[in-house]
Amino acid sequence: MFSQRPPFDMSDDELKAQARAMAPHAMQGFNDIMRELDRRAAERHARSLSTLTIILVVSTVVYTFATLALVVVTAAKP
Repeated sequence: MFSQRPPFDMSDDELKAQARAMAPHAMQGFNDIMRELDRRAAERHARSLSTLTIILVVSTVVYTFATLALVVVTAAKP
């Protein structure tokens, strides 16, 4: 990155050269960060879809058994 001298001890041309040299690395770092954020968001999305699927299945089973119980109780009445 910077040479051994502190940044404020550099000329404008040296600072510009340093900035140009660092730009590809900074962009690659930014891309890596964005890729990681996308991966984490995809994982969260998959977990939430999985949870919603479980809730849907459980509620369907409960509704089915409640309907079946209602039919049995109604049929048992004289």
